[in-house]
Amino acid sequence: MNEEKDPLYEWMHSEIGACLKREEQVDKDALIARAMADGVTSRAKAEESYAEAMGDWIEAYSLVAKINSGELDEP
Repeated sequence: MNEEKDPLYEWMHSEIGACLKREEQVDKDALIARAMADGVTSRAKAEESYAEAMGDWIEAYSLVAKINSGELDEP
């Protein structure tokens, strides 16, 4: 499954990942405000992209935690 993500999702995913790497709190409202300032015209679309990107990070971290705990074998 080679699903192509939209640029807003890719940007949100990257920004969330940068926050996580720096071990900083992810500020949803600030990311959405930056997206809107950069030309995103739909707050709903920005919120949807944020939710999808954050959901993907949560899923990834959950899988890593399960692997590290021995609950799952490494893929």
